[in-house]
Amino acid sequence: MIIAYVGAAAYNSGLDRHMRPWRIRVSALALAWLVAATLVAQQPAAPAQTASVSGDVVDETGQPARNVTLVLFPVDEQKRASGRESKAVQWAAIDAGTFAFSGIPPGEYRLAITQEKIAGDGPDAAFIRALTRPFPVPVAAGDQAQVRLVLDADLKIVRAQRSGLQRVSAGLGSSPTLPAGPEGRVSGPPGPPPGPRGPGAVSGTVTDAEGKPVAGAYIQRLIPGVRNGTPQYLPTGPSTTTDAQGVYHLTGLAPGEFLVAALARSLDLSAPGAPSVSRLPPPTIDANGRKTGYVTTFYPGTDIAGSAKHVSVVATEVTGISFSLQRQPLVDVNGTITGRPILALEDTANLLPSGQAEGAFVTESRRAAVDRDGHFVFTDVPYGPYVFTFTSTNGWAHESITVSAATEPLTIALQAPLTLKGRVEFLGDMPAPDADTLKPFRVRLTPAAIVSGSRTFEVPIQASGEFTVRGVPAGRYLLQSRTTPPWTEMSGKIGGADTLDTPVEITANRDDAVVVLVDREAGVSGTVHEEGDTAVGALVIVYSADRQHWTSGSRRVRVNRIVAGGGFSVAGLPPGQYLAVALPLTADGPPVSNALLAAYQSQAQKFDLIARQHLTIELKMIR
Repeated sequence: MIIAYVGAAAYNSGLDRHMRPWRIRVSALALAWLVAATLVAQQPAAPAQTASVSGDVVDETGQPARNVTLVLFPVDEQKRASGRESKAVQWAAIDAGTFAFSGIPPGEYRLAITQEKIAGDGPDAAFIRALTRPFPVPVAAGDQAQVRLVLDADLKIVRAQRSGLQRVSAGLGSSPTLPAGPEGRVSGPPGPPPGPRGPGAVSGTVTDAEGKPVAGAYIQRLIPGVRNGTPQYLPTGPSTTTDAQGVYHLTGLAPGEFLVAALARSLDLSAPGAPSVSRLPPPTIDANGRKTGYVTTFYPGTDIAGSAKHVSVVATEVTGISFSLQRQPLVDVNGTITGRPILALEDTANLLPSGQAEGAFVTESRRAAVDRDGHFVFTDVPYGPYVFTFTSTNGWAHESITVSAATEPLTIALQAPLTLKGRVEFLGDMPAPDADTLKPFRVRLTPAAIVSGSRTFEVPIQASGEFTVRGVPAGRYLLQSRTTPPWTEMSGKIGGADTLDTPVEITANRDDAVVVLVDREAGVSGTVHEEGDTAVGALVIVYSADRQHWTSGSRRVRVNRIVAGGGFSVAGLPPGQYLAVALPLTADGPPVSNALLAAYQSQAQKFDLIARQHLTIELKMIR
């Protein structure tokens, strides 16, 4: 059975008073301007008459994406019908971040992301048509295209790179190609992309402390959400820079509420180690050597996220979102990591505002290179409380510090790495994999807080089913897995708590981890009927009866958009009690939020799901 298209299930997660409910449309993919370097990995030569496309899919911190599916399809709809036989249509479940498509006939193609798994017979024409605004990938005979896709918190493509060329999308506009700079890299961020100033846009002027326009200020929208169980403000979707008059235009925005900010720094993903770089005018230095400079500023002109004013976009351009940049005293913070040798030059130290270390805000990440002697320096740091973090194969550090004019050079002692041990259990009718079959399987430990310096650990599973993860810094984690069909993960528990729902804190060596893999996923499918038993199109929401699972990206909340006469199918649900509701299908789709889920809770159809079970239900349209 072909699984019906499911839009990105991004919705409000019921945060604090500064993270008010959001109206984020279930929508297709959005492209933003792209900053990245040439991928240097070489692929085997493709046959003369075909091409290959390979690469990886990561989040905005560089961590591998998981639980998404990447679809390659031709622009020409006539080629999609026979695409599975000709390899013009290909798809890959992204669980460890990488993919590889080969044998592709030359032509114009698109890459798109969906959260739904695709059955063995592949996506049909309706499924592909629903994947709007994907990333363009033209391929010629013999091409060996290499692509990196960067996803935001809503699992939308916000940056992409292909063979050192940059593609810049102006919201709903075209995607011109820019030439690469020296060694395939671009020397700086592009200016504001041209494009329409129509629906889904925000514009304004950024000025300095004297009211003069600031050119080149890096403008980004930020939305609150829950990432891996952690509340965070996330830079999401299109970004731009101000022109010579200080004017900016953010276009191609989905309906919703968000913050608008001029970011002082951002990570340069095109440079080794992705260091943080300045995005605002340089600081000034007085006669006594004291620095004063611009800091990240939120509309309407505050450097405190909690005091920022939310901007609401529906279907028209919101103008007049203007503000002046704030200035603060700045200092350089330097120091030395001691206690254990630094083994890798690519290791970086990280300085995070204390709120960000808890996942509350992710725009002020600072990265600094660490040399062989353990020395590091962070430039132009505003006063305030921070958390210093460092992770390497030889140790970790996590220390709170206060930055002020009196800050002395830091001495940071590395802590011995922690160890997590556990076992993998196989549940199903199929026999458990033998030693050879088990070789491609992996257990993955992923940090919950998506911040600079986060590191994912991936280890093999022994023939006995046991695994050991070494070199783990203290923190909150998810325990995940990489498998081969028919096996898929159902749970990843530490101390009896399922980390796939709520991350678990690791502060000492542990040996109580259990990963459960099943040979058949649990799920539910069915049809939607109106009065008179007529099958109709609908927006079907399947969600957990437990409100604690109503979080952004939850595997227990799924949204299906189906056409008249079609059915819905949701796979990969963990065991538990669920609710299902069918709502009218509109052009833009209703906002999916905690408030909406709660509003239909009493009218929804209830059902219980156990491991490996697939239920069939019929839903009545609710109007």
